[in-house]
Amino acid sequence: MKCKKFLMALLLMLVVPAVSLVASPPDCPQDCPPNCCPPGYDTLVKFEWKDGAWVPTPPVAGINIVGDAVSGTWSSTSPVAFVMIVKGGPCYTSGTPSTGGSYSNTALPEVGAGNYPAISFLEFCGPKTEIPEFSTIGIILAAVLGVFGVLVLRRKKS
Repeated sequence: MKCKKFLMALLLMLVVPAVSLVASPPDCPQDCPPNCCPPGYDTLVKFEWKDGAWVPTPPVAGINIVGDAVSGTWSSTSPVAFVMIVKGGPCYTSGTPSTGGSYSNTALPEVGAGNYPAISFLEFCGPKTEIPEFSTIGIILAAVLGVFGVLVLRRKKS
């Protein structure tokens, strides 16, 4: 009987992590066009030049843009990384995060002889916030339950 309980505890320790690993969703790309944020950063907001104005997706407070699809300035209440994107084309990423700056399509590669494309998107990126996956939590939970099960079995022996 004691052997059966030990085997059940061992089985529990092995099955729960395996099930939680299978249940985890795969990593997916964030945005189309692809996310141009620097490593360690995720998109906070992306502005699209639409009908003569910068339209944010999702709406966010704290980032202001003054300008058009050729040049302008931007400001933020907290440091962000800044990216300029051309539809179906290249992107330009600012170096270090800051709370403001200017942008110009002349930072993008030329198209033809001295022509620069209009900017389609302005993307602002903030540091990634990592949330543990379900499998990580499942493994920790299985380990705790397994140790608890072994302790209960040992206590019943004495």
